Amino acid sequence: MVREPYTRYLGKAITDTTMKVKSVLTENFWFEIIQPLGDNDPWAQWLKDHGTSICSVCLLSNGLLEEDERKMALEGYRSLFKQEKGYEAYEYFDTAKDLGTLLEMKEIYGRNT
Repeated sequence: MVREPYTRYLGKAITDTTMKVKSVLTENFWFEIIQPLGDNDPWAQWLKDHGTSICSVCLLSNGLLEEDERKMALEGYRSLFKQEKGYEAYEYFDTAKDLGTLLEMKEIYGRNT
């Protein structure tokens, strides 16, 4: 499947998600510290609403991101941010009231585990 790259925040196409990112990667997990430099993305909004804290937890999907999106919508969780990169896609869902963080679902193409 060929997918065109895009970025959407609150359902609208955006291009300005500037940030500084520091990643710690191991075989079993990764941890990212994100400093938003703009104000038009979920990280900047989280910082405004919650201060410095854990913004999201990421789960790797073993299926299509669109199916995860459908299931999350059925459970009442709205999509906040979605990015298609051409080699992976990820989406943030508003789960803060139940989980204390946002939930990020990530689909890495070709990953079937």
